[in-house]
Amino acid sequence: SNSIPLTSISSGGQNSAIDAAASLAKQWPGTLYIRFDCEMNITSSPWDPANLGETPANFVSAWQYVVNRFSSDGVTNVKWVWSPNINPNGNHPFDAYYPGNSYVGMAGLDGYNYATLDGTNWTSFASLFQSSYADIVNLTGGKPLDIAEVGSAEANSAEQKLGDSKAAWIDQMDQF
Repeated sequence: SNSIPLTSISSGGQNSAIDAAASLAKQWPGTLYIRFDCEMNITSSPWDPANLGETPANFVSAWQYVVNRFSSDGVTNVKWVWSPNINPNGNHPFDAYYPGNSYVGMAGLDGYNYATLDGTNWTSFASLFQSSYADIVNLTGGKPLDIAEVGSAEANSAEQKLGDSKAAWIDQMDQF
């Protein structure tokens, strides 16, 4: 879990850890993709600022601070991947967490079809990701986008009778 307050990062309280990470990143022979504090927009994530009594603005400040610190340490081979969880029903907005185009190399989206595991309805890949995809493309100005985490539960017997299955759900991803 996340026990380091974001304000501790942005105030310089974590500089030794950031500099150590930057030093290691600098030694990497290729491009290193870093997903710093992913899924920050859902309370089940240890990186949701609300879990520490903080705000999306605190997240943005910490993100920008880390990116600037890496840059001032001479790190040029890191691509910063900003990766919120999807927001299909408007319950997990992510726009307020966006640190800005100059601080993000690419975007990512995480999303799952939990279906009966959470007592919810079966949801197609397109239905699950569509609104979040449109939002993130607009928000990031069309930066490269990766589906960073994705998965589906197995369909229960009633869903299977309707033609739903985990395998079919995965096959439908390329039709999005």
